[in-house]
Amino acid sequence: MGLGARGAPPGPNPPAEPPPAPPPEAPPPRGPRPAPRAAPPPPPPPAGGAPRSAFRAEGASDGTFRRVDAARLAPRIRALLDGFATHLVVGLPGTDLATVRAHVGEFLDETLGPA
Repeated sequence: MGLGARGAPPGPNPPAEPPPAPPPEAPPPRGPRPAPRAAPPPPPPPAGGAPRSAFRAEGASDGTFRRVDAARLAPRIRALLDGFATHLVVGLPGTDLATVRAHVGEFLDETLGPA
């Protein structure tokens, strides 16, 4: 039995061709880059009344609300709501909308209610 042209024994299948090379990547675009988008304007103050800061100040001065540091309180409220939202979405046993509303209401009453 003889060897084939490439030194391999002849067989029923010829040697496989290498796969074609992938196409070359496109060159990066030339020219100036587009300018970044400007940030959207801030939302207007709430309609039909004083701005929120005046509302809070008035409520604190007449005893409706406790004086709090809003910058410290806001992340706590967001975390509380986010945590309960996750429990509701995944269906954690014992967590329903009425229970969540009761917990959030209690937290806000304790945190913002009169001293």
